Amino acid sequence: MADRQFGITLVRQAELLDLSRSSICYEPRVNEEDILIMNAIDEIYKVSLFYGHRRILRDLREDYDLDIDKKRTISLMKDMGLEAVYPRKKLNLSDPNALHKKFPYLLNGLPIVRPNHVWGTGITYIRIKNGFAYLTAILDWFSRYVIARKLAPTLETVYSVQALKQALEITTAEIHNSDQGVQYTDKDYTAVLEENKIRISMDGTRAVHG
Repeated sequence: MADRQFGITLVRQAELLDLSRSSICYEPRVNEEDILIMNAIDEIYKVSLFYGHRRILRDLREDYDLDIDKKRTISLMKDMGLEAVYPRKKLNLSDPNALHKKFPYLLNGLPIVRPNHVWGTGITYIRIKNGFAYLTAILDWFSRYVIARKLAPTLETVYSVQALKQALEITTAEIHNSDQGVQYTDKDYTAVLEENKIRISMDGTRAVHG
């Protein structure tokens, strides 16, 4: 069948990813040149996580023969949620926003002794046929069980909120821990936590993804 890959129909793929079939079949309008460049950036970055835009730009020109400037390189890396990993500074798919309220870290010395005591969340990017998608997951720290996940075309906060609400349809947590990315400090996200009387913890570090 045309809609079958690896023995799994599109309908079943959509069910597994919690997506509508229409979103699986949708062919977005993409700049094919940008996709080519982003694929090259992904290949470079996977080998050299410490590369910033300058070194990636050099490799794009020298190794991939791509005519690209600094501004476009930075823009595409930002779209992909990539930045160089330095000591004390790690890859962040959710850059902090100075205008958003930050919350203290609540887990220092805290023994996590039961399910739903603490949830953690993060975002990673996934390379797909026509570019990149972003996966948000919410994990129970005690059992390591993935309670909810959301695959999205962008890093907009609405998708993180949808993942959180999906988790809350199943159960609830005492503490929710995240980094200080814009998705998690956004009032739309923190409001859901506060409405459900979940304590908010933010570790202030940038978790490595990808």
